[in-house]
Amino acid sequence: MTATPGPGPAPPAPPGASAPFVLLGEEGERAFDAEALEQELRALWKSPPGARAFYRAALANLVVPLDRDGFTRFSDVLAGVVRRHPARLIRIGPASRPPPDPARLSARATALCHLRASGGGFVCSEEIVLEHTEATAPLLPSAVRALLIGDLPVVLLGLTEIRAPWIEALAALADVQVADSCIEERPAALGDAWRRTGRKGAPMHDLAWARLEPWRAALAGLFDHPDAAAALGSIGDVTITHGGEGPPSPAWLLAGWMASRLGWTLVAREGASFRFRAAGGSPRVVFVRAEAVSARDVTEVRVRAGDAHPLDARLSRAERGDTARLELRSPREVALEIPFARRSLAEAIVGEIQRRAPNPAFRDAARAARAMTEA
Repeated sequence: MTATPGPGPAPPAPPGASAPFVLLGEEGERAFDAEALEQELRALWKSPPGARAFYRAALANLVVPLDRDGFTRFSDVLAGVVRRHPARLIRIGPASRPPPDPARLSARATALCHLRASGGGFVCSEEIVLEHTEATAPLLPSAVRALLIGDLPVVLLGLTEIRAPWIEALAALADVQVADSCIEERPAALGDAWRRTGRKGAPMHDLAWARLEPWRAALAGLFDHPDAAAALGSIGDVTITHGGEGPPSPAWLLAGWMASRLGWTLVAREGASFRFRAAGGSPRVVFVRAEAVSARDVTEVRVRAGDAHPLDARLSRAERGDTARLELRSPREVALEIPFARRSLAEAIVGEIQRRAPNPAFRDAARAARAMTEA
């Protein structure tokens, strides 16, 4: 981590900011020059003395390529990420206007700052914006390489779908790739997404998996109960209800997680129904579309077991708030509200950036889900 104090006056927060963020530096664009950008960033920390100190901080290089819509749409999310995990943020997007030099990338440098929780000044993350045209996009990997802080990990964050050779070149620079497999609408493409690794072989960190945390916690909590635990070996039917046209990535991963945890082996597929082989029988997973829900996410899970240890449980999330409804119809009738803690997108991203240990549960779930999508 680098932390450099630099006193300076506190400009007002931008309109609509949910926290006291300020922007430092000029917004003007210029043709890309790595040395000039570094000089401009250094100049930010030499502002005149004032009532508030500015502390330059970075725990990572965060490289974020975005499409035209995402460049604006994810601005607040990225501000929330660097507020929780300071970084040198390199935001990449298509040029919004004719560049100063058609043969070069456009660039500008600034800083995102927020008040320290303890007071006494601002914590700032440097932000470098690179804009490209179709002709200059191949220059992006070398430009990013020149801007990296050498002793910090490189995180490639994929929030929008971009298919271009230069994306693969950026991936070769990354120690960690954090992506959102929800942006893949084609099940056939999910397998490739889950196979991605960083340059040191670390598997991709998937935000779709992070979103499943409350579902996995709730289902694990259900089977902590003795009545439900007895039925684990005789589960015969799992129904996963989802929004969107076809099963989204979280639905596939949730099915894969259950199959991998319970030791099921895929046998056959019939449309949206998947038959498995298990020690206790032939369980089935069925995907059902929620017609009135457009969001591509899981909305409900129903688990049923056979006669030996009967179980019929339905878990559905509340439309708002941090609760879900658990209905148990067998072996006895119970209905209750349970915690269902949802995280913001920024919180989920930071959680995956900070994950250092291997994640065998995700690896096994993705492997089982991939077998289902390819069946």
